[in-house]
Amino acid sequence: MRTTRGNATDEQLLAATPGRPDAFAVFYRRHLGATLALLLHRTRGREATADLAAEVFAAALEEAGGAEPPARGWLFGIAHRALLESGRRGRVQDAARRRLGMPPRELTDGDLDGVVALADIGRPGGLAIALVDGVPPAHRDAVVKGVLEQEVAVGALHRSKGVVRGPARPERSFFEILEADLVQAATRLSGGAPPPEDPPARRRLLRRLSGD
Repeated sequence: MRTTRGNATDEQLLAATPGRPDAFAVFYRRHLGATLALLLHRTRGREATADLAAEVFAAALEEAGGAEPPARGWLFGIAHRALLESGRRGRVQDAARRRLGMPPRELTDGDLDGVVALADIGRPGGLAIALVDGVPPAHRDAVVKGVLEQEVAVGALHRSKGVVRGPARPERSFFEILEADLVQAATRLSGGAPPPEDPPARRRLLRRLSGD
Protein backbone atom coordinates (compact mmCIF):
# COMPACT_ATOMS: atom_id res chain seq x y z
CA MET A 1 0.00 0.00 0.00
CA ARG A 2 1.33 3.42 -0.94
CA THR A 3 2.32 5.66 1.96
CA THR A 4 0.73 9.12 1.93
CA ARG A 5 2.87 12.12 2.77
CA GLY A 6 0.81 12.80 5.89
CA ASN A 7 1.74 9.50 7.55
CA ALA A 8 5.14 8.99 5.91
CA THR A 9 8.15 8.77 8.20
CA ASP A 10 10.74 11.51 8.15
CA GLU A 11 13.14 9.20 6.37
CA GLN A 12 10.55 8.43 3.70
CA LEU A 13 9.89 12.12 3.16
CA LEU A 14 13.58 12.92 2.76
CA ALA A 15 14.13 9.97 0.44
CA ALA A 16 11.19 11.12 -1.69
CA THR A 17 12.35 14.74 -1.88
CA PRO A 18 14.40 14.46 -5.11
CA GLY A 19 11.32 13.39 -7.04
CA ARG A 20 8.62 14.98 -4.88
CA PRO A 21 9.62 18.47 -3.69
CA ASP A 22 6.36 18.75 -1.74
CA ALA A 23 7.61 15.90 0.48
CA PHE A 24 10.25 18.27 1.84
CA ALA A 25 7.53 20.81 2.60
CA VAL A 26 5.85 18.21 4.83
CA PHE A 27 9.19 17.56 6.57
CA TYR A 28 9.70 21.31 7.00
CA ARG A 29 6.28 21.85 8.57
CA ARG A 30 6.75 18.84 10.83
CA HIS A 31 10.05 20.08 12.28
CA LEU A 32 9.91 23.87 12.04
CA GLY A 33 8.61 24.42 15.58
CA ALA A 34 11.24 22.20 17.21
CA THR A 35 14.03 23.77 15.14
CA LEU A 36 12.91 27.26 16.14
CA ALA A 37 12.78 26.16 19.77
CA LEU A 38 16.35 24.89 19.65
CA LEU A 39 17.68 27.98 17.86
CA LEU A 40 15.80 30.41 20.09
CA HIS A 41 17.15 28.62 23.15
CA ARG A 42 20.70 28.98 21.81
CA THR A 43 20.59 32.53 20.43
CA ARG A 44 17.95 34.21 22.64
CA GLY A 45 17.20 36.36 19.59
CA ARG A 46 14.11 36.11 17.42
CA GLU A 47 15.66 37.68 14.32
CA ALA A 48 18.72 35.44 14.41
CA THR A 49 16.47 32.44 15.05
CA ALA A 50 14.35 33.08 11.95
CA ASP A 51 17.41 33.74 9.81
CA LEU A 52 19.18 30.62 11.07
CA ALA A 53 16.08 28.48 10.54
CA ALA A 54 16.00 29.50 6.88
CA GLU A 55 19.64 28.50 6.47
CA VAL A 56 19.22 25.24 8.38
CA PHE A 57 16.35 24.04 6.20
CA ALA A 58 18.14 25.14 3.03
CA ALA A 59 21.17 23.08 4.09
CA ALA A 60 18.89 20.17 5.01
CA LEU A 61 17.36 20.28 1.54
CA GLU A 62 20.80 20.10 -0.01
CA GLU A 63 21.78 17.16 2.18
CA ALA A 64 18.45 15.29 2.20
CA GLY A 65 19.95 12.34 0.33
CA GLY A 66 22.43 11.70 3.14
CA ALA A 67 20.04 11.97 6.09
CA GLU A 68 20.41 9.43 8.88
CA PRO A 69 17.80 8.44 11.49
CA PRO A 70 16.60 9.87 13.69
CA ALA A 71 15.86 12.65 11.22
CA ARG A 72 15.27 15.27 13.91
CA GLY A 73 18.67 14.50 15.38
CA TRP A 74 20.19 14.80 11.90
CA LEU A 75 18.42 18.14 11.42
CA PHE A 76 19.62 19.37 14.80
CA GLY A 77 23.16 18.43 13.78
CA ILE A 78 22.80 20.79 10.82
CA ALA A 79 21.47 23.45 13.20
CA HIS A 80 24.46 23.04 15.52
CA ARG A 81 26.82 23.38 12.58
CA ALA A 82 25.05 26.56 11.43
CA LEU A 83 25.24 27.95 14.97
CA LEU A 84 28.97 27.26 15.25
CA GLU A 85 29.81 28.71 11.86
CA SER A 86 27.65 31.78 12.41
CA GLY A 87 29.06 32.26 15.91
CA ARG A 88 32.62 32.23 14.58
CA ARG A 89 31.79 34.84 11.95
CA GLY A 90 29.42 36.95 14.06
CA ARG A 91 26.80 36.83 11.31
CA VAL A 92 24.21 34.27 10.27
CA GLN A 93 25.56 32.55 7.19
CA ASP A 94 23.44 32.23 4.05
CA ALA A 95 25.68 30.04 1.89
CA ALA A 96 23.13 27.25 1.40
CA ARG A 97 20.41 29.71 0.43
CA ARG A 98 22.71 31.39 -2.10
CA ARG A 99 23.66 28.04 -3.62
CA LEU A 100 19.97 27.19 -3.97
CA GLY A 101 19.14 30.56 -5.48
CA MET A 102 16.75 31.49 -2.66
CA PRO A 103 16.09 35.26 -2.68
CA PRO A 104 16.39 37.56 0.34
CA ARG A 105 13.12 37.79 2.26
CA GLU A 106 11.68 40.41 4.58
CA LEU A 107 11.15 39.77 8.27
CA THR A 108 8.45 41.78 10.02
CA ASP A 109 7.40 42.34 13.61
CA GLY A 110 4.58 39.86 13.08
CA ASP A 111 7.09 37.28 11.92
CA LEU A 112 9.11 37.81 15.10
CA ASP A 113 6.00 37.13 17.16
CA GLY A 114 5.53 34.00 15.05
CA VAL A 115 8.99 32.75 16.04
CA VAL A 116 7.96 32.66 19.68
CA ALA A 117 4.51 31.22 18.95
CA LEU A 118 5.85 28.44 16.77
CA ALA A 119 8.73 27.62 19.11
CA ASP A 120 6.39 27.59 22.12
CA ILE A 121 9.15 27.16 24.69
CA GLY A 122 7.61 29.45 27.29
CA ARG A 123 5.59 26.64 28.86
CA PRO A 124 7.11 24.41 31.58
CA GLY A 125 9.35 21.88 29.90
CA GLY A 126 8.72 23.59 26.57
CA LEU A 127 12.15 22.98 25.06
CA ALA A 128 12.27 19.35 26.15
CA ILE A 129 8.78 18.77 24.77
CA ALA A 130 9.73 20.43 21.47
CA LEU A 131 12.79 18.23 21.11
CA VAL A 132 10.86 14.97 21.26
CA ASP A 133 7.35 15.92 20.14
CA GLY A 134 6.45 13.57 17.31
CA VAL A 135 9.72 11.62 17.55
CA PRO A 136 9.32 7.83 17.79
CA PRO A 137 10.06 6.66 21.36
CA ALA A 138 13.03 4.58 20.22
CA HIS A 139 14.75 7.73 18.94
CA ARG A 140 13.93 10.20 21.71
CA ASP A 141 16.94 9.50 23.89
CA ALA A 142 19.27 9.89 20.93
CA VAL A 143 17.77 13.26 19.99
CA VAL A 144 17.97 14.67 23.52
CA LYS A 145 21.45 13.26 24.09
CA GLY A 146 22.70 14.85 20.88
CA VAL A 147 21.32 18.24 21.87
CA LEU A 148 22.77 18.12 25.37
CA GLU A 149 26.19 17.04 24.12
CA GLN A 150 26.35 19.91 21.65
CA GLU A 151 25.43 22.80 23.88
CA VAL A 152 26.50 25.92 21.99
CA ALA A 153 26.79 29.40 23.49
CA VAL A 154 26.10 32.00 20.80
CA GLY A 155 26.39 35.73 21.28
CA ALA A 156 24.62 38.46 19.35
CA LEU A 157 24.44 37.63 15.67
CA HIS A 158 23.95 40.02 12.78
CA ARG A 159 21.39 38.96 10.24
CA SER A 160 22.57 37.65 6.91
CA LYS A 161 21.81 39.31 3.61
CA GLY A 162 19.22 36.59 3.14
CA VAL A 163 16.89 38.31 5.62
CA VAL A 164 16.08 42.01 5.80
CA ARG A 165 13.58 43.99 7.88
CA GLY A 166 10.51 45.21 6.05
CA PRO A 167 7.04 46.70 6.58
CA ALA A 168 4.05 44.72 7.77
CA ARG A 169 3.07 41.93 5.39
CA PRO A 170 -0.34 40.57 6.47
CA GLU A 171 -0.99 38.14 3.62
CA ARG A 172 1.83 35.62 4.21
CA SER A 173 4.31 35.03 7.00
CA PHE A 174 8.06 34.73 6.59
CA PHE A 175 7.77 31.01 7.31
CA GLU A 176 5.09 30.47 4.65
CA ILE A 177 7.27 32.26 2.11
CA LEU A 178 10.26 30.19 3.24
CA GLU A 179 8.29 27.01 2.63
CA ALA A 180 7.46 28.14 -0.91
CA ASP A 181 11.12 29.06 -1.53
CA LEU A 182 12.23 25.62 -0.34
CA VAL A 183 9.74 23.85 -2.59
CA GLN A 184 10.90 25.90 -5.57
CA ALA A 185 14.53 25.16 -4.74
CA ALA A 186 13.74 21.45 -4.40
CA THR A 187 11.97 21.55 -7.75
CA ARG A 188 15.00 23.11 -9.41
CA LEU A 189 17.27 20.50 -7.85
CA SER A 190 15.06 17.77 -9.30
CA GLY A 191 15.20 19.36 -12.74
CA GLY A 192 11.56 20.38 -12.84
CA ALA A 193 9.88 23.71 -13.43
CA PRO A 194 9.23 25.79 -10.30
CA PRO A 195 5.58 25.58 -9.19
CA PRO A 196 3.44 28.74 -9.10
CA GLU A 197 3.33 30.60 -5.81
CA ASP A 198 0.50 29.67 -3.47
CA PRO A 199 -2.39 32.18 -3.29
CA PRO A 200 -2.50 34.48 -0.26
CA ALA A 201 -5.86 32.98 0.73
CA ARG A 202 -4.44 29.60 1.75
CA ARG A 203 -4.40 28.71 5.44
CA ARG A 204 -1.54 30.32 7.27
CA LEU A 205 1.37 28.15 8.30
CA LEU A 206 0.99 29.20 11.92
CA ARG A 207 -2.55 27.79 12.01
CA ARG A 208 -1.53 24.52 10.38
CA LEU A 209 1.26 23.95 12.86
CA SER A 210 -0.81 24.90 15.87
CA GLY A 211 -3.60 22.59 14.73
CA ASP A 212 -6.31 25.27 14.52
